[in-house]
Amino acid sequence: MVKVQPTEAQIAARIRGYIGPADPVTGCRVWTGYIGNMGYGILTLFKQPRLASRLAYELEVGPIPPGMFVCHHCDNRACCEVSHLFLGTQGDNMRDRDAKQRQPRGETHGMRKLSEEQVRWVRSEFRTGRSKLSIARELGVAHVTIRRILNGRNWKHVTDATAAG
Repeated sequence: MVKVQPTEAQIAARIRGYIGPADPVTGCRVWTGYIGNMGYGILTLFKQPRLASRLAYELEVGPIPPGMFVCHHCDNRACCEVSHLFLGTQGDNMRDRDAKQRQPRGETHGMRKLSEEQVRWVRSEFRTGRSKLSIARELGVAHVTIRRILNGRNWKHVTDATAAG
C-alpha cells in the first residue's frame, strides 16, 4: 500500500484547525493542540515536530529565511495570531526579552543563592577591605559569585542602600 502525502491545502487546513479564535481582550489566537514544556504550540508534520507560531507565520506570510526566529509582540508563546508575530535574529529576540524584563533576575531567578540584602552586604564588606574569599566562605558560595557581584556582571540591578537613600 502506497502512503499518500497530504497536499499543501490539507496541511494548511490541519494547521488552521488548531488555531483558536481571537481572545477578545488580547487578540491572541492560541494554539489548541499540543503545547510543549516551554509553552510553545507544537505540531508534528512528516514525523518532525514544528513550532506552531512558525507554521502560522509561514502559512500566512511566507517562508522564513534561514537563521531567523518568529518572535511574539504579545509574549504569549502559544499565540499564532500573525499580526502578533515578527521575524528577528536570536539577538533581536533577546533584546526584546530584556526590554520587556521577561528574564528572571535576582531574587526571582530559580538558581539564585543570595538575596538583594546579602548582595548589598557583600559590597559593603568588600569596601571595608574584606577579601572576596572570606566573604564567599561566610555566605557558602563560590568566590567567583562574589567576584561577579563586585564587577557588576551579576546583580547589577541592585543598588546599594546608601546610594539609593
